[in-house]
Amino acid sequence: MQAMPAPGGDKLAHALAFCGLILPTAILRPHRLGVVMLQAFIFGIIIEIIQPLMGRSSDIVDSLANGVGLVMGATIGLVAKAVLNRVGHPRHGG
Repeated sequence: MQAMPAPGGDKLAHALAFCGLILPTAILRPHRLGVVMLQAFIFGIIIEIIQPLMGRSSDIVDSLANGVGLVMGATIGLVAKAVLNRVGHPRHGG
């Protein structure tokens, strides 16, 4: 017996994939984050456009989930970078 996929599981997978895609840029190259996010979003749209050529269906909501993942990854990465910078350079009270 095969398990039924969870509702929205595909969209969650899209969001997590694009979160992971942008996370290293947010931490290592935050000054390039805007450009790389735009490139990644366009990449996701192109994937959706060409999917029907590969026998798969196209879904605009997948692109929206990709965008949500990009925002999540950028936010997590920038917060992580700020925390790491603060831990690496603690303030001394005076």
